[in-house]
Amino acid sequence: MEIHKLISIIICTLLFTVGCASIGSDAPTEDTSKFSVSDIMNDESKISKDVNLSVDASGDGNLLVSFKNEGSENIDHGYAIYLEKEIDGTWYLIPEIAAYADESSILEPYKEFTQTEKLDNWDVTKKGIFRMYKKYYSTDANRPATETEKYSISNEFELKE
Repeated sequence: MEIHKLISIIICTLLFTVGCASIGSDAPTEDTSKFSVSDIMNDESKISKDVNLSVDASGDGNLLVSFKNEGSENIDHGYAIYLEKEIDGTWYLIPEIAAYADESSILEPYKEFTQTEKLDNWDVTKKGIFRMYKKYYSTDANRPATETEKYSISNEFELKE
């Protein structure tokens, strides 16, 4: 009889431990109500092979974003850049707080464009896995404007706060 009591206590303890461990496991780690689910996978842009986007998160609240054209054609781009955050396995587009005019600029072959972005421009916690992406157009004086190709480039990085 004592052995049955001992086994019952062990089983109850295990069930209690497993039950407590799973409480809140489905709850999101961050409020996602102000974000929209990323649509980057449905974007009709081509994925670039000739342009690199790198993000240096220096830890001072600034992101140094470099956009390098390693191809043989000019590319037309603006300053607009998008920030996404991975929360519980899903990518969310983080709306930008600050707005600015998006001027068009030409980046010649084998040239690099660098801009500094303040992480405070986005309403998001400063810790986690992020993805920054940018859209641009391939321009060629010998190709009609109606045949301009749209591309996107992205890079993931981690902020540890």
